[in-house]
Amino acid sequence: MTGEPKRGADGGIVPKTPPGLRLRPMRREDVPAVLSIERLSFTLPWSETTFLRELEKVSLSHLLVVEGPAPGGGGADPLLGYACWWEVTDECHITDFAVAPSARRRGVGDFLLNGLLEDARRRGAVRATLEVRVSNEAAISLYEKWGFSAIAMRQRYYPDNDEDALVMWKDPL
Repeated sequence: MTGEPKRGADGGIVPKTPPGLRLRPMRREDVPAVLSIERLSFTLPWSETTFLRELEKVSLSHLLVVEGPAPGGGGADPLLGYACWWEVTDECHITDFAVAPSARRRGVGDFLLNGLLEDARRRGAVRATLEVRVSNEAAISLYEKWGFSAIAMRQRYYPDNDEDALVMWKDPL
């Protein structure tokens, strides 16, 4: 079917990787670029302190970034997106996920989510969960494409506007 991701022999999604993308662990020096994407992406952005705490003090936290060619070419490869997830026993809890506005709809989100889920599998996770604003149709569509299902609603979850959050699960990974 058109628009559906390609599937491998095991039924898992095989993303079409845009050329030049690289996934790696987030480093302290990435935080300014990550904050820029965070602030452009969310009405309640995480702070620098939160990212540094996640990087340096929360042992169950894993942070990843995607580097790749700048849209339109030229210059050093910028950070195009990032993801944070917690390893809670055998679960992957996705706590933050964003792609730079200039890099959206180019496969970066698929590449990043695939890398996050593979990282979680390697570390022993067998299922994944997240919360997402009910109005964030693009994110919900991405997660559904990767096999997440909405299983519950957290009413008035977001304090900036009392918006509900969908609780989504992928089980098994």
